[in-house]
Amino acid sequence: MFTNFKTSATKLLLDPQNCTPLTPKKGEKFDIILSPSLYWVRSVKLPISSLREVKKLLPSLFEDFLPEGNYSYSAYKEGEKFLIFAYEDKEILSLLQHYNIQPSQINSVAFAQDTLKRCDFPMRLNEAQLLTLQDDIVVIIPKEWEKKSYPLDVTRITKSQHTITLQQFGHIVDSANLYKIIALLAAFAVVLGVELFAVHHKTQALQTDKQKLFAKYHLKPTMMQNKAILSNYTNLYKGQKKLRATIDIFLALPLSKTQHLSLLEYNTTHFMMEIANIQPQSRKKIETFLKNKGLKIATTLTKNILKVEVML
Repeated sequence: MFTNFKTSATKLLLDPQNCTPLTPKKGEKFDIILSPSLYWVRSVKLPISSLREVKKLLPSLFEDFLPEGNYSYSAYKEGEKFLIFAYEDKEILSLLQHYNIQPSQINSVAFAQDTLKRCDFPMRLNEAQLLTLQDDIVVIIPKEWEKKSYPLDVTRITKSQHTITLQQFGHIVDSANLYKIIALLAAFAVVLGVELFAVHHKTQALQTDKQKLFAKYHLKPTMMQNKAILSNYTNLYKGQKKLRATIDIFLALPLSKTQHLSLLEYNTTHFMMEIANIQPQSRKKIETFLKNKGLKIATTLTKNILKVEVML
């Protein structure tokens, strides 16, 4: 569905159900209006007023609502609430390509939520669907739900002040990954005992107060630093777990009443132990036991003292 204006750009309501390719004129520009089927929208009330800070939280605010995909995000304030959006650049660009519209021909891209709010509803979107307002949100409904509907009224289309820029060279996910790492670290802190944040809507509250969490738990300001900390603790945990398992094997050695550990030393790479009163036949029994437990060992028997080196 598209309409020509006596302006420098053609208004195009982009919807997957209206897929008739166009033949754009030379030099023609388009103001793209995205159908609600091309984006996700939420109306949220947050205890912060800075739009810049809200945009940092968008991936987390959508985390439990979106199917798997690579999303970009946008937001603007409307009254006391924020309208937040998620969309897939690849899906929109693919549909524009089907319309024979190149990225260079795009004058602006905006959401139906903002540009169509002054139109008469319910409005015909395509042969099977209508646009209508529910709680001030533009949504799609089956045409059978309404007996009466209106065509798109071009005089009611509002010039949007909240346009977006599509990523033309693949989705950039660094910022999204950053906030996922922050969310994981914050959740880890909650598991360790921060009951203050284990409340109703804890994810939203946790993200709102993330700066306080960073200061309280001395987290680093960058993803690289926090990732290094996480890696260090992970390696330490694995090493301690292996160390405990090895000691458990030592405690289970098949020794007689006259045999005993006379020395046990440890460094970061190996154990060294000495077992007293060992005969050659006992040596083989101990070696077989340790090897069956998956340990890499080297042994020497001197004066009935068996020296065993276990590599970790």
